[in-house]
Amino acid sequence: MLHAHCIEETLNLIKSILLHSLNTHPISIASQVSKEEVFLMSFPSLNPYIVQHMISDYSLYEIMNSTLEELLQKWSFIPERFLKILQYH
Repeated sequence: MLHAHCIEETLNLIKSILLHSLNTHPISIASQVSKEEVFLMSFPSLNPYIVQHMISDYSLYEIMNSTLEELLQKWSFIPERFLKILQYH
């Protein structure tokens, strides 16, 4: 919960949170999207950031052949309902 006395203070708090987050977990936007990323982004529940994270850790083959339990272990921050979609490809 943020506590701020004015809009400017709120904006400064949000800005410092974002800067800290970027320094801690930098986002690497590739200039070209791979065919694997395009395929995974075709699933409505997966956004480009999540897809890039998944592809940086495992191959598409490994992702698509993982059990739901394995997917949940690999990416516990992704809701189960989103990962279930990968099971019915």
